[in-house]
Amino acid sequence: MLALRTQDWREALTLAAPETPRAPLAMAAASQEPDAERAAELERQAFQADPGFTPAVLAHAKRMAANGSPRRAKAVLEQGWAAAPHPQVAEAYLEGEADPLARVKLAEALVSRNRTHAESRLLLARVALQASLTGRTRSELEALVESGEADARAYLMLVELEQLEHGDSPVARAAEAKWLRAATAAPQEPRWRCGQCGKVHAQWKPVCEACGTAGRIAWGRQD
Repeated sequence: MLALRTQDWREALTLAAPETPRAPLAMAAASQEPDAERAAELERQAFQADPGFTPAVLAHAKRMAANGSPRRAKAVLEQGWAAAPHPQVAEAYLEGEADPLARVKLAEALVSRNRTHAESRLLLARVALQASLTGRTRSELEALVESGEADARAYLMLVELEQLEHGDSPVARAAEAKWLRAATAAPQEPRWRCGQCGKVHAQWKPVCEACGTAGRIAWGRQD
């Protein structure tokens, strides 16, 4: 408790009970570690403790890439997506690829182990839309809507699709209005949110900047 209050993350990691989630503590400790090798080891520990913890996935993959192991970095991102799909993992995986069709193929490789997950369908729809593959985009989005797991992002993407396919026509305007109404009623996209006070954060942090509670920021939708 004292280590948490003083934000001595390495000490908190050492003293934590076996049932305590270790990935967040290891990542917090890595952020305080001035030695690059020790920081890399803590990031690896965080990833091994929870391959679905996005900050650990991103940090470990970035470290692999910086050390000249791009294939291992890709494998880390693929494992992270399989455990817990997150938009930032997709961004890292597609980074550096400008060709729209190549990005579609990369996205297909990333989502191969959980192809029907809502985030996988959203990612495939987004890269397909960017490549002007409108039929592919619509099939992914309609499947997502049919599954009952669509959030506002899916409906707003359908608005983009109508504009791309039909321009400023009466048919397009009617369809856009329908999808905008659906977006208003749909759940909002997940965010990093403090479970104690509800503060939304742009990135994961070990401590909430609003209420000062440690270890309560998690990815998800507001209840």
